[in-house]
Formats: sequence, C-alpha cells, structure tokens
Amino acid sequence: MARTLLTAISGLARHRLLQFVVSGGALFALSSRPADPTHLALDGQRLDALVTRQASRHGRPATDPALRREVLAQVIDDELLVREARRLGLDQDDAILRRRLIQKTLFLAEDLGGASRELTEPQLQAYFAEHRHDYRLPARARFHHVVAAAGAIPRASELPTPGHAPTGTLQVSDDERHLQQDFGAAFVAHLWASPLGKWSGPVRSKVGLHLVFVDEREPERLASYEEARDRLRLDVLIARRQAAVARFLEAAHARYQISLDGQPLAAVRGAPRTAAHYAASVED
Repeated sequence: MARTLLTAISGLARHRLLQFVVSGGALFALSSRPADPTHLALDGQRLDALVTRQASRHGRPATDPALRREVLAQVIDDELLVREARRLGLDQDDAILRRRLIQKTLFLAEDLGGASRELTEPQLQAYFAEHRHDYRLPARARFHHVVAAAGAIPRASELPTPGHAPTGTLQVSDDERHLQQDFGAAFVAHLWASPLGKWSGPVRSKVGLHLVFVDEREPERLASYEEARDRLRLDVLIARRQAAVARFLEAAHARYQISLDGQPLAAVRGAPRTAAHYAASVED
C-alpha cells in the first residue's frame, strides 16, 4: 500500500508543472482579465501546440488545414464563452471555480518550493535520524490455535505440541494491530499473557472459542533504516510539499491585511496542506 501510494505521488510530482500549465485554460481565462475585453488576441505558438496535441490525440497530421481551422474555431469559441460568462457574472461566488483555483495554486506552490525535486539518500538518512522514534515495528506473535466446534472444544492437556497436532490446528503469524482486527482485543491480550510453548485456553475471539499454543512473541521495536525506507520516502515527500505550501502561504499572508467584522485579525494557521490532500472548503 505504501509503495503504491509513493509511486503515485512521485509520478504526480514529476508531472505536476505540466498538469498546471495545460489544464484548466478556461479557469485561467476567468481569473485573468484582458486589458481590452473587446479585443481577442490569439497566440500563434499556443495555437500550434494545441493543433499538435489534437492531431496526436486523433491520429491526424498536424499539417492538415481542416484540423487547424477546427482547433482555431474552438479556441475562439471557448474564449468568447469565457468572456461572456464573465460579462454575465457567472464567475462570481462559484464554489467549483474557487476549489479549482485553490488546487492549482497549491500545485504551483509545491513546484515553486522545490517539492518535486528527486530525493537523495543523504536527505532520507537525515530525515530518518531526526525522526527516528516515529518509525516503529509493532509487536508480533506466532502461534497455533484450534477453533472449537459447537461445544466440543478439547482440553488443553489433551492436545500434543504443534507438529503432531490434530487436523484443524492453524498457524498464524501477524502483528498486534492485525491480530486485534481479526480476533479482537481479549484474544490478543491472552496471547501476550499466556506461557510460551504450552497450550492454553479456551479463550474467546470474534469467531468463537480457541485453544492457543504461542510459539513466539516479538515486542514492539524501533525499525531499521531499511525497514522504514518505503514509508520514509513517502513521509519526506509529504513533508516537503507541506513545507513548500506553508512558505507560500506565509509570504501571501505578509501581502494582505486581514480583518474580521472590521477588526484586524492576526495570522491564523491551520493544518498542514498539500495539493494532493486538498481538504474541502468550509463553503462547500
């Protein structure tokens, strides 16, 4: 799970600036008003790029005059629609537009802050050394157990040691959190309190009554650098992005005077933010 999420975030970081540039053209037009709203000035290089992209998408030659006319017509129509939307006030108090602009600015803040730069081994090691105690491996247990049939659980003293155990004896090895999810807290507490190398019980779990034979228990411990490495890379990427957005917002705060009901308001800091983990606005 951590590796999959890390791959997705790394890919997003590599392509984020491209996404920012090519996506949301209408939103950009809504947020940037031309000096003369009656003059529509087109950019030939931008039009060429759009023609090339459309040709690639539909398998047509970029030199096709008909394709260029189609793209040119759509560019003009789109710009006219955007300007008419603005003239009619459709860009005012639009929650969807606001969310897109917030998201695009968060992407830009992360890129400007260098959050998408490739991580180096020394950077990972330095972060791990600073946050060493955040990386722990949970307690684990390895045990055999017998699930009782309806009212027919044998005595613990009647069961041989595992390896010569009767049919129906199951072996489990997992960490404490997953064991609690599967069997329940009372069952796990029994695993940690029962003697090693002996059958004990019966003990009740979420699925019934059991006799258990605990082979081995491992207490919670600090993870090594290699054991923490996958999660570490993900954490450093997220921390980088949060720091970049925080710096961007700090600079933005310095450019504004903020008031609430006419009273000056000191800077208010919220939870860390990133573009990928955008929280819904309170206006939603």
